Amino acid sequence: MSSTNASGPDQIQGQLKALTDQVNATVENASRNLDAVKELLAAAGVEEFDDFQSEVMKWVGEISDEVGKLKQDFKTTVAALITNQAVINESIMAMQRQFVIIRDALVKAQSESEHLPPASRNDPCPCGSGKKYKKCHGAPASAVSTDDL
Repeated sequence: MSSTNASGPDQIQGQLKALTDQVNATVENASRNLDAVKELLAAAGVEEFDDFQSEVMKWVGEISDEVGKLKQDFKTTVAALITNQAVINESIMAMQRQFVIIRDALVKAQSESEHLPPASRNDPCPCGSGKKYKKCHGAPASAVSTDDL
């Protein structure tokens, strides 16, 4: 169980790294494309490219800032998920410990009840029905009436 939980955070961290690498590659690709556009415009004799480039670079900067915020939000979310997973795992382990305690107590109670001497025929039945033992659990199978069922 613990190996599965350990791979969960590792898997999330791997996905975060892959996403970061993808964003960085996209920004680099956009920068290369911008350089190619600049070269094409210069070759075509367009003089006002510097204004266009500064506007595009401003947009790229804004996008980069937003991507940085998204990356930070993603890291914060991943950290919260990892923390929540740890809390869930601890809760599961606590419930398992309680289950073992209850199971052991039931097994002990059952084994103790098996060692009790049988009730006398005229004593009240130990099941708590209020009937005499001979009319309840001490009755032969053929002697049980349909009213008792």
